[in-house]
Amino acid sequence: MSTLTRLVLDRRSLISLVGDRRFYAACPGFAAVKPGILAIVTAYNASKKKRCCGGDWEALRPAVDAWVGSLMSQYADDERSVEPVRNYLATIKGFIPRPVVIYYRASSSTRPVRFEF
Repeated sequence: MSTLTRLVLDRRSLISLVGDRRFYAACPGFAAVKPGILAIVTAYNASKKKRCCGGDWEALRPAVDAWVGSLMSQYADDERSVEPVRNYLATIKGFIPRPVVIYYRASSSTRPVRFEF
């Protein structure tokens, strides 16, 4: 792996991660939210609305909300608990992401949050 590099996860990256079954195998800390997230992703992928007019963000936002919420909760409990996420991202990106930065506004919020780990 190459040197440490900052990684910003945007909407497209988050959507990709929430639907990636390999992610959940590599990151067992997401076991509690995995069934609900994958149910949303599966229903969306089966719908005829898939990728029509950019609707994937609106349809998958509840899944991303649950994913980001779980990540933030795990980090608050123990900062080391999110290392499997960093390691998984390293296998995809080909470099060690440090820090990983997410700018995110949950559906229930009016203000975006900057989360870094």
